[in-house]
Parts: sequence; C-alpha cells; structure tokens
Amino acid sequence: MLRSLGLNPITADCNKVINDSNLGKEIDFPTLVSIYEQFSKRPCIAGLADMTEAFKTFDRDGGGLISGAAMRQMLLNMGDKLSEAEVDTMVTPHENGDGDIKYEDMTKAVMAN
Repeated sequence: MLRSLGLNPITADCNKVINDSNLGKEIDFPTLVSIYEQFSKRPCIAGLADMTEAFKTFDRDGGGLISGAAMRQMLLNMGDKLSEAEVDTMVTPHENGDGDIKYEDMTKAVMAN
C-alpha cells in the first residue's frame, strides 16, 4: 500500500512496523495515515544517482551496461529478497540482444513504478 502511495520502504522496515504494532491483515484508515506519515518522514535510502553509482562498480568498461546475469544474481541475493519471477519481470524488458542492460535506464524505470 505504501508503494502505491509513492513511498519506497524496504520490506524489513514494513515487517518491523507490522510486528511492533501487532497489525493484522486489515487496518483502519487512521492507522494507515499514521504509518504513511512515519515512512514519509524517513530519509530516502537511495536515489537515482546513488543507484547509478552502485551499478558503475559492475560496469568494468564504463559503457553504461551491466550483464543481465549479474543483475539477476544481485537482485536474487542482495537486499530485499526477490523471487525469480519478480527479477525476470524487472530485468527482461531491459536486456538487449547480447543480454546486457543499460542500468541507468532500468533504474529510472524501476524507480518510476
């Protein structure tokens, strides 16, 4: 719900709020507003520039590309755990014929959603 409202919280933070508040599957509107306000006041963990810099470490020749296989490996093993289907949905549309990804374009597209 928070993502649909324009926020981008990490799963661990959401789980912490749910567990600490003993929230069930349903919450009332005032509780949602309170949770939204909590998350909206938190600083952004990483923006487009931060993500681009991070991917540059995997861009050995400085061409703005990263291997689709390397991207899949990162998404499956680092940070919030994603399923293979989620990774495919995110990566496949951005792969070129050689299996490489323009990481800045992919990052812009993912952050816009």
